Amino acid sequence: MRGVLGRFRELDAAVDAIMALKRARLGDVTVFTPTPRHEFEHAVEPPPSPVRRYMLFGGLAGCVFGYWMAIWASNSWPLVVGGKAIGSWIPYTIFGF
Repeated sequence: MRGVLGRFRELDAAVDAIMALKRARLGDVTVFTPTPRHEFEHAVEPPPSPVRRYMLFGGLAGCVFGYWMAIWASNSWPLVVGGKAIGSWIPYTIFGF
């Protein structure tokens, strides 16, 4: 594996070097910094992360499971109070979230 290592004092010089490498199309550019800088993110242009889809799926699955668990428990062990519906979704919103 071959590569080039650069060390820059100024932020602008590092961003200019990254942009020059991208224009030259020399391959993937990996940047290591001690602190995150949005200038480097804009220069490297990383692809969108798939984590947001996993989080959406996990959140929706957890909400559905919370509603299902509360309605299943109330149908298995009913406690009828004042003739109200046993499997209503409104009181189980807390368990859903």
